[in-house]
Amino acid sequence: MAPCCSGQGEILEVSHRLFPTVSINSWNATSLSLYPQDVAGKVRQGAVSTNLGRLCSSAPINCIQETKCNSCEGDFGQGAISRLVKDCKVFYSNDRRGSAGVATLVKTSFLEKHDTEVVKLAPILRGHALAIKFVPKDNSHKPFTVFNIYLSSKDPRTRKRQLKALMLIAPPEYSFWWGTGISSLFLRTVQPPLSKISRPTFFRNGLTSPLTSLFVKSANHSILTTTFAKTLR
Repeated sequence: MAPCCSGQGEILEVSHRLFPTVSINSWNATSLSLYPQDVAGKVRQGAVSTNLGRLCSSAPINCIQETKCNSCEGDFGQGAISRLVKDCKVFYSNDRRGSAGVATLVKTSFLEKHDTEVVKLAPILRGHALAIKFVPKDNSHKPFTVFNIYLSSKDPRTRKRQLKALMLIAPPEYSFWWGTGISSLFLRTVQPPLSKISRPTFFRNGLTSPLTSLFVKSANHSILTTTFAKTLR
């Protein structure tokens, strides 16, 4: 057992053997400029492509919010995002063109070592949340689920319903929650002897800094999660 800080000044005892080790990036893009109609749009799309390349070169899992894709993007093949970044598989959850949308980009080298399952979420979360479960093929660590979330920023009632839908999700043993509009990152478990960590362990409201990192260290393993925020105008 090794100590782990809960983020609230409390030291919790956790077993390093249970922790998956993963690096995750998160970026609120405020549009990926996938469908440029003028020169400025094409220039911005080039900048988006550069940023996506930087993200995917530094972590195997990359959570993008406000993609603003067509509602059908990714239904057939890998969709428009795959043209902006190489060596990644793109998972989509779209609202409608120009509104919300989240996508999770996973490096193909990581997928070679993990099976994936897209978790079914409530219809109200379409375009606002995406959950992917990763199961290591060699059983080297526990499965974990990555949640990518962008809550409604316009309608408080819709936002409340979205939060309620998220709270009703059966908690995975290990999960990472990234996003915008909520306290977005936490690691939790409901299995003894870690019942003391059944509540959120880490809290992060949106992306408020240019580049911040959070390490969770336990014995021989560490979890590295990184937020990446660069505003494009």
